Amino acid sequence: MNALRDPEVSMVGVYGLGGVDKTTLVEQVAQIAKKEKTFDTVVMATISKTPDIKTIQEEIADKLGLHHFEEVTVAGRAPRLCQRIKMEKTILLVLDDIWEALDLKKVGIPSEGEHSGCKILMTSRNLDLLRSMRVTKHFWLKVLNDEESLSLFKSMAGNLDKEPDKHQIALQLAKKCAGLPILIVTTARSLIDQDIHAWKDALSQLVKIDNEAFEEITYSALELSYKRLKGNEIKAFFLLCATIGKNPSVNDLFKYGMGLGIFNSTNTMEGARNRLHNMISALKASCLLEDDTSTTRVKMHDVVREVAISIAYRDYHILVIDRDDAKEFPPTDILSKCSQIIMCHCHIPPAS
Repeated sequence: MNALRDPEVSMVGVYGLGGVDKTTLVEQVAQIAKKEKTFDTVVMATISKTPDIKTIQEEIADKLGLHHFEEVTVAGRAPRLCQRIKMEKTILLVLDDIWEALDLKKVGIPSEGEHSGCKILMTSRNLDLLRSMRVTKHFWLKVLNDEESLSLFKSMAGNLDKEPDKHQIALQLAKKCAGLPILIVTTARSLIDQDIHAWKDALSQLVKIDNEAFEEITYSALELSYKRLKGNEIKAFFLLCATIGKNPSVNDLFKYGMGLGIFNSTNTMEGARNRLHNMISALKASCLLEDDTSTTRVKMHDVVREVAISIAYRDYHILVIDRDDAKEFPPTDILSKCSQIIMCHCHIPPAS
């Protein structure tokens, strides 16, 4: 907050490992900025691994009340968006989850010289990337230490004071989660109301990857939470939430879920919708979906989504192509094994 108040600082960056909760931090900063009226306007947009400039433009514009673009192209929309941003005397733009250098001018975000009242707060996994975008003040969001990890684990798993055996296992589990809040929370939530044998089993599964790469620790902890979901129906729904795109709509989940037979346990449309909302609540309770205020979309942490997509491909041969401007299909030997092919934001031109 001090950096954002500093008139000499125009761009602030937060960086750290995936799963360390950079998004949560900047969301809190945005809320504080709104509450304290540090800026006239605060706008947050998600960039993601495969950024779509038009979508970013529309997300920023919509939050500024600019609901319709007369221009069709990215280049045509940029000046209109820039003009709208300049109308705000002071504005904070929060650009979350940047994976590669983003051309702010191409989006329509004014430079410091064009609008001194516009400040930008960005998150990324890579400090060098933030530096390449001329971030002048950056903060490293570190993983939790052992004491913080245990405190978070206990708060999520329930009261362990009267269960010393579980307390000792909780200490070891928290350490195995490598200080990442997303892993600690999902692991702890999956063990609520489980007996001591389930706790020991969880620990043994995490211990097995003690000397493996960090990515495998992340994968193992999240896969454990997935495995502890009760029933194949909710497991299939969880994978659907991950594979049909980032922050999918509830209506799309309903349509695809019906088509894939995920809601076959009920015989009516109303029953299927109730089942869908019940599963969304269950996944939020397990922290495999984020507890978002939106009633029309679901939100999943990017690290959780990466693991879910990997599980979907490995166990069910579901191929997710999640990139812009894909030029060609994957090789035939890969496609021939797939039970589903899901193409998110892909624009493959027809064969000439």
